[in-house]
Amino acid sequence: MFQHLVESLPRRVEAVIAAMFQHLVESLPRRVEAVIASPVPYRPEAGGQPGEPGPGPSVRL
Repeated sequence: MFQHLVESLPRRVEAVIAAMFQHLVESLPRRVEAVIASPVPYRPEAGGQPGEPGPGPSVRL
């Protein structure tokens, strides 16, 4: 019985990993929408004040 568990473990792990990535891919549109809808964070290096939106994202796309 133990040998059967050891032999089936890699298949089970692969199935879990595949399901995890499938869920990630399916959730990407929702995640992108949330990022686009979120306010731009305060960035003191851009000369903004707390509560004011910054000039834009600090990461270039």
